[in-house]
Amino acid sequence: MRIGMLVIALSLMQAASADDGAPRYTFRPATDASAVPVRGSLIQMCTPREKQEGRCGRVPPLLDSATRTSAEDLNARGSDFLSIGMYDAAIEALDRAITLKPDYAEAYNNRGSAHFALAQYDEALTDLDKALTLDPHLSGAFFNRGQAHNVKGLFDEAIVDFDAYIKVTPKDSDALMNRAFAYRQSGQYERAIADQSAALRITPRDARALNARCWTRAVAGLQLKAALRDCNEALKLKPDDCLTLDSRAFVLFRMGRYQGAIDDNTAALKINPKAASSLYVRGLAKMRRGDGAGGMADVAAAKTLDQSIAETYLRYGVSP
Repeated sequence: MRIGMLVIALSLMQAASADDGAPRYTFRPATDASAVPVRGSLIQMCTPREKQEGRCGRVPPLLDSATRTSAEDLNARGSDFLSIGMYDAAIEALDRAITLKPDYAEAYNNRGSAHFALAQYDEALTDLDKALTLDPHLSGAFFNRGQAHNVKGLFDEAIVDFDAYIKVTPKDSDALMNRAFAYRQSGQYERAIADQSAALRITPRDARALNARCWTRAVAGLQLKAALRDCNEALKLKPDDCLTLDSRAFVLFRMGRYQGAIDDNTAALKINPKAASSLYVRGLAKMRRGDGAGGMADVAAAKTLDQSIAETYLRYGVSP
């Protein structure tokens, strides 16, 4: 069941050391909660039931989790901790919930989300597999496991998970973007573009989604004029975004507009001087413009930052 969302600051790697089309990672906790940090070591945290019963107040989080005795209370508290980024505390509470109730699918789902947030992906998959074994209809666990599969590079498995989730929740733009990422990484570009387009019908002013579709089209060498429109629109919404500048540069490179590619990559590198893909594509564009020495210098610098950069772009059909 999906009753909430938290954005987790994670990214997947692209040729640039930061993926122009990486999805936004979120989780679907099993219980709703509101939590507002306050000054000091105490935290204002209330579950919906506590608010209804007038029991909202400042509590020492770790001590409070220890005093709760039922599996349901511990799961609710674990979800609270999860929603404010206290992942170790969440795992502690959820460990206790599962000890009391070993067949508690929602607690496994929440603990898997906490492990995911801590980049403990194998542990996350173990918990999410268990959650779905116990309750094959726990749709949020499909979403969460799909993210873990994406991060692990298991894109076919991720697609299966997001298929299951989207069948139940078709209007979730994050799920569509995550599945689009899996499609793109597995070379299914037209399906990726279709999912990105569906997500943009739900959230049309999402600069990240526009950039992701721009990048997918650039990587595939498809619909380049439409790709350029996507990147231009994304930059109107989020000016000077280095990832979108990097994407647009590759579109311009594909179109043979090498000076434009050089200009966009230069602008991107002013924001992120260690963007390997911006250096690499700028180097290729310089070579196409007749600046062999300058181009080779950029390519060499890109390879220093990312030893696989040339191989990555070769898969896109691009080489010096």
